[in-house]
Amino acid sequence: MSETIDAWMTPEQYVTEIGRYRDWLGSLWTQYYKACQLKFTRDDMTGRVVSRANWILDNLMNWAGEDLSLVAYCTRSLFELVVILWSVDRSDDWERQFGLAATDLTDCVKTVIKQRTGHEEEGRQNLVDLKQAYEQIGLVVPETWQRIRTEAGNAGYSQEYDEVFQLLSKYVHSTPMVLFSPRIDAQNLNKLRTYFLDKAVEYLHTAYCLAAEQSGYNPAEIDVAAELARLRAELA
Repeated sequence: MSETIDAWMTPEQYVTEIGRYRDWLGSLWTQYYKACQLKFTRDDMTGRVVSRANWILDNLMNWAGEDLSLVAYCTRSLFELVVILWSVDRSDDWERQFGLAATDLTDCVKTVIKQRTGHEEEGRQNLVDLKQAYEQIGLVVPETWQRIRTEAGNAGYSQEYDEVFQLLSKYVHSTPMVLFSPRIDAQNLNKLRTYFLDKAVEYLHTAYCLAAEQSGYNPAEIDVAAELARLRAELA
């Protein structure tokens, strides 16, 4: 949200702001998207993103003052949700997200089959059942899974991926930097935490505006049309 360090809020203020978005997204879920569950529609897809965002926010509010890796994990997860929403906003191909889920699930089942001898037939039948279930509702299952870098490009977030996602990932994973770097002093640690929280609020704002526009319900009373016009103009 803020363009310069001088404009950043304190971590405590960011937590308060995150709580506001948690309430607004929670209201979007209960008042609109909850009724759209398991219908394989665009509303169902966005509702699942909203529900996941609420779960992430519960964790972020609890972890905001804890280890920086936890804050990075939540912020990176919000990035991934916004990428999905932007990608669909640009293409209107919401069905593809369900198809990608089936591709990932197929990979998981195949891996389990390899590791658990004696369950091969059960696993193969699960794959047949999954394919048939998707065919019945007219969803195409892609042959290969997709990298987040590719989806970020589809969403107009290539630069955001290069500059922010990869930085967050360095803290999410057990990288040499996390394991072996000298201890960061309190002042610089606070700057990193504040930056991550600032990005989290930015992603929350975007996700809220996209979900509110789609539903037609706006508990935050933000000028969603104006905000999305600005945000869309900023995309690559």
